[in-house]
Amino acid sequence: MKANEIFSTMSDELASSVFTYLRAEQREVYTAALVSMTARRNLRPVFIQKKSGDQQVAWMVKQAKMRGSEEIGEHVLQLWLMKGHTDMLIDFLDSLDIAHDGEGAADDIPDEFEAEKLKETVAMLESKYGAELTRVYLQVFQLQRSTPWPEIEAAIATLS
Repeated sequence: MKANEIFSTMSDELASSVFTYLRAEQREVYTAALVSMTARRNLRPVFIQKKSGDQQVAWMVKQAKMRGSEEIGEHVLQLWLMKGHTDMLIDFLDSLDIAHDGEGAADDIPDEFEAEKLKETVAMLESKYGAELTRVYLQVFQLQRSTPWPEIEAAIATLS
């Protein structure tokens, strides 16, 4: 699944929260995403920047769902998860005994996962963070490889 498809399957509330978080906490990333998105549409950034914050976010969500926004969307989702949901990333990596930097970034991801351990990990994440956020995290995690992990694909399919 590409980033624009991930955005398209998210609830509007969660998709909006991605850009709302970036607008409040990661202003440089938010501005860079806005500039990239306006450039794709042959617009000047000021055209969108003059809108209210809610209107900007709504516009950016709409753009993130479009084909051609995969690279921008992937970067936005990765940053949102790394900075805004570090605890979830750490829980995932710790539960699967994957070494990481303490902030949710791992260098050595295994080529395959033990099915039962992954199932337990996903159940823990779902109970702690909710099905939708867990699904989005796993979908973004899948973007780390050109060939998705089949075990993670199966785990995503089990989320309600």
